[in-house]
Amino acid sequence: MVMIVEKIFIGGWFQRTTLHLSEAFDFLRYGKSQLNLDAEKLKEYHRGLGLTDVKYKIDGMEVLELKTEAKISISIFEDGLITLSADEPVEVTPETLNKNLEFLSEYYEKRFSPALSYLFSLGAPVPKELANIKTVYPYFFVFDDASREEIREFLGMIETEKYLEIEGDGYELFRGDRYYIVNRRGISLDTTKSFIEEQIFLKEFKAQLHRYLNIHRIVWKKIDLVKEKKQIKGRDVAKVRGQVESYAKTINLIEARMSQMGTYLATREKIAHKDSRLAPFLKTLEYRYEAMTDTLNYSENLWHMTKNHVESALTLLSELHQEATNSSIENLTMVMVIGVGASIIQVLEMETVPNMVGYIALVAMVIFGFIGVKVIRWRAENTAYDYSGVDYDTKIE
Repeated sequence: MVMIVEKIFIGGWFQRTTLHLSEAFDFLRYGKSQLNLDAEKLKEYHRGLGLTDVKYKIDGMEVLELKTEAKISISIFEDGLITLSADEPVEVTPETLNKNLEFLSEYYEKRFSPALSYLFSLGAPVPKELANIKTVYPYFFVFDDASREEIREFLGMIETEKYLEIEGDGYELFRGDRYYIVNRRGISLDTTKSFIEEQIFLKEFKAQLHRYLNIHRIVWKKIDLVKEKKQIKGRDVAKVRGQVESYAKTINLIEARMSQMGTYLATREKIAHKDSRLAPFLKTLEYRYEAMTDTLNYSENLWHMTKNHVESALTLLSELHQEATNSSIENLTMVMVIGVGASIIQVLEMETVPNMVGYIALVAMVIFGFIGVKVIRWRAENTAYDYSGVDYDTKIE
């Protein structure tokens, strides 16, 4: 029995707007940009995409529809959602399946994503904790009225265990790890595509929040490690403060990204309820919008706590740095006063002693002053300053 996968989809999402979509349209259609970017690089990236058609249309929201020489269809929505699909059906064997998955993934990762990344490289940066994360895309396989036996055989072929099964009005949905299988039983391919787009958005939305949760854990632990020392030497204050300032910068960047997410979710939910094509899938989708809203609210509150945690450490370190600086300045000032006073006395007494003795005394005072400055600086750098914040009990009863 020959099994045919009608469509394979992958996709991703990162916050964009209709302004970004207009910039993408100019680049994808003409290989140019009004932005201050290298014209030759833009042309090189554009050639690498191998585009044969670029259309701008409205389908619930503004979207670009692209076709490539490699028989790949791409949709780019104004909110940043991107989906890619193979145009031709795939006869299912382990070899052809892996080949098509690699083909789609490599096109996105090595050609399409670098081109858009360069196009949008100006402006607020992406936090380095996010920039280096390799996204594992959800893979969606569309079948047309496959039997249960065929679905079981396919799950075995992709070596995944089914842990979710939903039977809806005109479709069946199976999920196993990174794979989704949509078996059409009456619904159109266009309707199925709309459902997959929503699933990719919701999955990427959740994945982004999960990354933020993990970054919160990392930052919180690093701040705890700083505070656990209880004492810090003067020479280390500036270095530690610089590290904490970098955490604060990351927090501000992520906080700005997170504050945008609620708007995107609300817009998607509103459009989904108005889109008649998604009516058969609303029972599957509806609860997820509310769940994502709750997760976003939780994440925002958690991130607010993280920001306060970092700011309290930063304030404390700034005070210690000022204290160490003031102490060093006071001691150096004292040495200078003593040195100047001694020099004045020496000048006044120069007539009563041989000149050579006076010069020797003056040199000795300079050496003494130099050594004194070095000792004071060493002492300031190695003085341990006590500091502590609020201690948290990390054990849960």
